[in-house]
Amino acid sequence: KHDTGGLFDVLDADREQLRVDEVAISPTGPMVGKRMRAADGAPARIEAEAMAACRLTEADLPRFGRGTRRPLRVPCDPHATVERPAPGQLALTFTLRSGSYATTLLDELVKPDDTFQRQPPRSPASA
Repeated sequence: KHDTGGLFDVLDADREQLRVDEVAISPTGPMVGKRMRAADGAPARIEAEAMAACRLTEADLPRFGRGTRRPLRVPCDPHATVERPAPGQLALTFTLRSGSYATTLLDELVKPDDTFQRQPPRSPASA
């Protein structure tokens, strides 16, 4: 629950869909640790596969601390603004909740092309 941070199992997805649409509740993802609340059903299988891919077992969890679950979505700032001070420029004003990252929001907004990561580095002579 976004307003309180409370966690609960969704037993009837159709019944909860309106709250999902309103961003009152969101699915969560694991921050592994010894006291992390385990998922059920399909999410539990996905998380188990991810742990196995990282070669982690239940015995490894205490070394990561307490653990928790975090929402996979962050509600938008209702007071956010976007301005165009000059051609090709954007000025954004927004606030984020604790634990959220501006770089992640910006990445979602502009969906940058990651071509630069696939190109070989240029030598200093060709730069």
